[in-house]
Amino acid sequence: MIEEKNKLSGFDAFTLSVGNIVGIGIFTTTGYAANYVTSPVILLALWLVGGVLAFSGAMTYAELSARFP
Repeated sequence: MIEEKNKLSGFDAFTLSVGNIVGIGIFTTTGYAANYVTSPVILLALWLVGGVLAFSGAMTYAELSARFP
């Protein structure tokens, strides 16, 4: 009999669902932001600022986890 080693657990399914919900947010919120700005350049600048903030947060958590394992 062949064993199935590649089964997803309930936690795996949960994390995939949460990841999809969070990931799709970038497509839905961009339309709302575009309604408030007048130029595509401003929208791209807002994306850049958001990316820098997200990267800074990720690096902060990385440093904290390295310092306090």
